[in-house]
Amino acid sequence: MTMLFFLWESLLALPFNFRRNLDHLRYHELKSPAFIIYHDHRTPNEAKLFLEALQAGKPIMENWLQVRRPHPLPVISSAVTQNASFANFITDALELQTLGRGDRDLAWHELAHATMYRTLTNWFGPAGSIIHLPWLPAWWIEGLAEAFSVSVRSDIQSAIERHYALYDTWPSYDKLHSLYGNGYFALPGYALSGSFVIYILTNYLGDKLPEFMEVFYYYSMPWWWPWTIVPFNDFLPMDAALKKFTGKNGRDLYEEYKTFAKDFWTKKSTGSSLEKLIVKNNNFSIPIQKTHTVNHHSSSMMGSRYFPPDLQKQEWQIHGKHFSQVVVKNGQLQEVTYQLPSHSHSTKTQAAQKYGSYFFRIFC
Repeated sequence: MTMLFFLWESLLALPFNFRRNLDHLRYHELKSPAFIIYHDHRTPNEAKLFLEALQAGKPIMENWLQVRRPHPLPVISSAVTQNASFANFITDALELQTLGRGDRDLAWHELAHATMYRTLTNWFGPAGSIIHLPWLPAWWIEGLAEAFSVSVRSDIQSAIERHYALYDTWPSYDKLHSLYGNGYFALPGYALSGSFVIYILTNYLGDKLPEFMEVFYYYSMPWWWPWTIVPFNDFLPMDAALKKFTGKNGRDLYEEYKTFAKDFWTKKSTGSSLEKLIVKNNNFSIPIQKTHTVNHHSSSMMGSRYFPPDLQKQEWQIHGKHFSQVVVKNGQLQEVTYQLPSHSHSTKTQAAQKYGSYFFRIFC
């Protein structure tokens, strides 16, 4: 028993997600009645920021979910690693990886996770939430945290929702269950999940979130598991809880949310996109007015997974009958200026023709 006790104490001190041993670094401790911050001695201001942010967020989150934490929450930060931060539901601790540049919203995002996990604590303690978490979809886990923290930033969250709504390029509902280990979809996936959960909370669960989590907790108990594998039964714990409070399952709510978002952003749109105008006109030729090399840039933009090598930075500037874009060619940043035949912007550019419509989103 004594050995198990010491093994557990060692486990509590082990940050699972740092992926490297930091025992060569000197750590300091910053305490409050509710939190214990363990931080690199070189980042004392970051630790103070985390403590103040967590202190401010704690009463709001606990009141929202109607849970209380009986002991201080350990928080350990790493200023030398940059993997994903993690609310560790096994050890009931926050693991923040910041490279020394942590911010309030990161702390709030992970605090939201840790507070939600308290609603899933059972007779095994915090680690017992592992019984329930596999039944909780990724879009809800990350969406609830984003609904509180908006750690991706509200401008990005709104822009991503707007893009999907106006171009009708929504990811599938199944795709929203795959947010982890998927680099290119992580940002839009987190942002969209946040917007989706905000919609559900605003229209259905705003004052019923604790009751909803309690019902999900009940439906995700092991004695319900055999019922989930009965053919044609269409029973899942999350959908059962959603139906009880909204009358719809997750997939139907997503379709409802998409309709709402499309209507909202269509009314807010000030005009047609340049892409739609030039495709409608079906004119595919456009002369390049000039190309010149601008300042040589570092290689940090090279090999981006988001854009082709010669279209790394998509920042179009419209100047009367011309518009320009900075691109990367042969390791040099170049400004390419295109001349439009008229102010109506009715020509499909070579860039749109070459790279496809995804890389050409300009609203006039």
